[in-house]
Amino acid sequence: MNERSVKKLTAAAAIVALIAALLLIYGAGVQNGLEAVAWPFTKIAAGLRTISLSGDAGNVAAIVLYLVICLIPCGFLVRRCIKKRASAADILLAFMSIWLLFLLYMMINPGRMTLLFSIPESIMQTAGSVTLSLLLYSFLIGYLALRLMHKIESRQSESLMKWMSGILTALAVFYTFLAVYGAVFACLAQSAGANAAYGYEGLDMGGQAISEALAIGLSALRLIPVLFILKTIFAAVAILDSMSGEPYSEAIVENTRRLSQNARNTVIASVICGLFLGAVQLLAGTWISKVEITIDFPFLPMILALAAMILARYMQEHNALYEDKQSII
Repeated sequence: MNERSVKKLTAAAAIVALIAALLLIYGAGVQNGLEAVAWPFTKIAAGLRTISLSGDAGNVAAIVLYLVICLIPCGFLVRRCIKKRASAADILLAFMSIWLLFLLYMMINPGRMTLLFSIPESIMQTAGSVTLSLLLYSFLIGYLALRLMHKIESRQSESLMKWMSGILTALAVFYTFLAVYGAVFACLAQSAGANAAYGYEGLDMGGQAISEALAIGLSALRLIPVLFILKTIFAAVAILDSMSGEPYSEAIVENTRRLSQNARNTVIASVICGLFLGAVQLLAGTWISKVEITIDFPFLPMILALAAMILARYMQEHNALYEDKQSII
């Protein structure tokens, strides 16, 4: 996949994220949107609870179904072991089964969630179910990521380039969706905080307008480092696309320089935006319903920038050697 196609997909992801955030706030509502995260597990738990309360036979059937559902990941682990395809990453399947046992038990008995969370009872079941479900999703995503890395290592060079390009594209789309969705959601939540404060906490109409303008500005500020990260990904995709042609070509060297420069700019943008974000929130604290100031040193962008600089220097030197050899031949 070339760079232009990746840019089109990320633009589409940004539009979808914007629409999804607006529909969640003004359509389904925040609580319904959160409940959708845990929907499969809450439905399974409700079904098991209904079967269990139908009588002794139903109670036994519910226990059997409960164990069968929870042991599904272990079933995949056993299958992979039998076929001698198991790897270290497959241990996560066992952890998923253990977590499923705990997750469904807590959802079948939601009253016990008070033992885990110190939050108001009015949102206990929703917040608890969502939190437990997200942890299971993190196990699943981690397992899929490790399996994917294992598959990449076993690929041939030409196929490897296609796989890496596809992965970078998926990461760009997914990252764009999450970043835009989170920024829009935070902006709307900040605006809702201003509306709630209007007339109740002495925030006049002018203060409300300032608060909403700040909400939009802060959300846009959080997206600036995201744009630089996407530019870095685009440069990486361009490198992979160039590698399908002549090795050590000028296009590869130029795209590697782009990668290095974009990674460097990402570090600078992350530092400046982080400092500016904290300063604005402190100076305009009276008009902001929620202040979040964190110390976030951009280690990952810096490591990426250093790696890209090393790669750029390597490609530049080897391109010079390659051209010298070609001229001699």
